[in-house]
Amino acid sequence: MLGLTSEQKKQDADAVLTSFGREIADSEKEQQYRAAAWPHMRRAFRKTGWCIALIAMAALSIYAATGPIDGAFAWVAAPHLAILVAGLALGLAACAKEPCDWPLWTSFLIAALAGATNGLTLYFGRLAWLDISVFLIVQVVVVTLIIPSRFRLIVASTAVLIAGSLFPILQQGVPEHFHATLIGILCATSIGLFLARRDISRRRLAFLREFDLAEMNKRLQTELLNVGAQRADIEKAAAEHVALLEELAVAQQDSERQSIFLTAVLENISQGVCVFDKDLKLAAWNKAYQDILELPDEMLQEGKPFEDFIRFNAERGEYGDVDVEEAVEVKTAIARSPGGIEAHNYERKRWNGTFVEVHGNPMPGGGLVSTYTDITARKKAEETIRRMALEDALTGLANRNAFKRKLDDALRLARRQKTVVALALIDLDHFKPVNDTHGHPIGDELLKAVAEVLQREVREVDTVARLGGDEFAIIFSGIADKKYVDTPTERIIARLGRPIAVGALELTIGASVGVAHFPDDAETGEGLIKQADDALYAAKDAGRGVAVKISA
Repeated sequence: MLGLTSEQKKQDADAVLTSFGREIADSEKEQQYRAAAWPHMRRAFRKTGWCIALIAMAALSIYAATGPIDGAFAWVAAPHLAILVAGLALGLAACAKEPCDWPLWTSFLIAALAGATNGLTLYFGRLAWLDISVFLIVQVVVVTLIIPSRFRLIVASTAVLIAGSLFPILQQGVPEHFHATLIGILCATSIGLFLARRDISRRRLAFLREFDLAEMNKRLQTELLNVGAQRADIEKAAAEHVALLEELAVAQQDSERQSIFLTAVLENISQGVCVFDKDLKLAAWNKAYQDILELPDEMLQEGKPFEDFIRFNAERGEYGDVDVEEAVEVKTAIARSPGGIEAHNYERKRWNGTFVEVHGNPMPGGGLVSTYTDITARKKAEETIRRMALEDALTGLANRNAFKRKLDDALRLARRQKTVVALALIDLDHFKPVNDTHGHPIGDELLKAVAEVLQREVREVDTVARLGGDEFAIIFSGIADKKYVDTPTERIIARLGRPIAVGALELTIGASVGVAHFPDDAETGEGLIKQADDALYAAKDAGRGVAVKISA
């Protein structure tokens, strides 16, 4: 109903309401309406069913107490018992979780039984006012609350109610209370029909409004999807137009429409774009191209030669440490060769430390389209991930994963060069009391200080790693004599045996060292670690603060 005024919507709703006396023709809308009304109907079934059952029991009790229990009583009691059972069945309908029709026909049965009860009580003259007043009121509740979508069933129930009440006339003429009964029946059923019709109109109107709103929402969703598809098409078209920039540049159409279109396409692309025509002169570019490569305004002039850009980039170190004129000559010659520049894609570290990804594609008929993407953030993220995977987060040393890789690399190199690898495992002797006494922040600062001590005492080619907690390791690579490690391990033990300043504190911890050598003690990384670990335990058993080697 998009585009309609409120008055038109009201007229459409009024036109729909004129047909509420008939069944809803659209089965899907009927099912949705019944599903929406079913919770209300279940509550009505439960309340009205038990109310009818209680009234039937009360009527039976009053009939039994006020008159003889004879054949007449049996005729009157029979429909009351049927009403009692039908009322209980109506109450049980509240257990149904899905809409069903049998409670509606049960209410129709109750209306017929109420009419029969009215007729029988009039016929036998047994307190007809009770059924006239009570059951008609109950029937108003039934037709109003229980059957909101079945107006024809309401009319049928009313007809059965009136017909059952009128049958005494066929038997013995007009009874004494018939006029009052007829007036009560007409008033009650009129009120019931009026309330039911109004209730149906109100509920269906509310439902149809909700249904129309749902339909409008679906249409809006469809339009949004169409807008999204159009946006995707626009973005795809923009990418395609980048490839067609040569045709736009060669044609050099000066019309305002094409100029605005080309500018809009270029300026809404996040990558830097530049186009050189078949004569290798600058034909088009966007602001992102200037920003990413940090080009001055005087460089960006239409018709600027390709070699001027090569010279400018070479002079500021864009291509590394190269001869400027040689770079200009080589790159220009490639661009002007018969084969021209081939499609290329590479990453380049710029002179200022940032990274760009370069895509270049030749254009039909000559010329070149290049795009530049700033990938500095991605490179930093990759470096951070690599560092997190291989570095200890607290100390910056190699972690356990990096330690195993370094150890395997050192062993491969030692096998090839016939050298020795020494592995030293270091465990701090009194680190736990520091944590317990001063807390983990002081303990962390102490571990950082220990890491600095270890790095100062070894060569750059050696690897210092933190394996976890207060356990460290040193890989001495490419040494000629296994006695080489004696001096650095003694210095490490001596330095860690002296107080270490952590803030305002002076902490003494000490260290034990276990050393194993390749190839004398083990020929694999796992074996070397096990031998060094055994040596470390021997050092602790020897009284801590010492270094123990597996072999002399």
